[in-house]
Amino acid sequence: MFRDKNNWNLIERGFIFEAAMYFHSDTKRPLSFFIRDDDNPYRGTVVGKDGDFSPAFKNGKPIAVTQEVIVGVKPRKVLIISETLFNQSQSFEYIQVAPVMGISDSDKQDIDWYDDLINDKDPLFIYLPQYCTAGITKDSYVDVSELTSIHKSMLLKKYGDLPPDRLDLVEQRILGWLDIGEKPEESGDAAY
Repeated sequence: MFRDKNNWNLIERGFIFEAAMYFHSDTKRPLSFFIRDDDNPYRGTVVGKDGDFSPAFKNGKPIAVTQEVIVGVKPRKVLIISETLFNQSQSFEYIQVAPVMGISDSDKQDIDWYDDLINDKDPLFIYLPQYCTAGITKDSYVDVSELTSIHKSMLLKKYGDLPPDRLDLVEQRILGWLDIGEKPEESGDAAY
């Protein structure tokens, strides 16, 4: 659906989407490099290695060499954090998102972490109660420590928007994480 630029007008800040996201755990070295066959660009060999990221030289000037790496992807909910004007523009192909992570029963066993989360005291995670009208069907949280850019074509499905109080808290936590904006007063509630 979002491979078609005509649908980019549906991409709005503060909404939860499902997106094809890569596994962060798959991006540690050694990496899985794809070496293309000379006669067919869709066939080749996968080689696990650290890779040689030395520049090539063209006309005596160093240039970066593109290397193809294979990583796993899976559908994951994300919160759109970039501005709607840019999200809907056909001139900008990338958007900024924060992953939405589900909370398992074993996560709830870490009483201190879970208590801080649900009481909005965690500096990086924003609690999303289940059925908060944004397509969330179980207790989840937005992780602002993993902000990333993705191509709009990686979006798969649009859900709902976050309640205003949750979106405001996401914005505050992003500012704190990036150490920009006004500094919160020292209340002892959140560790920035």
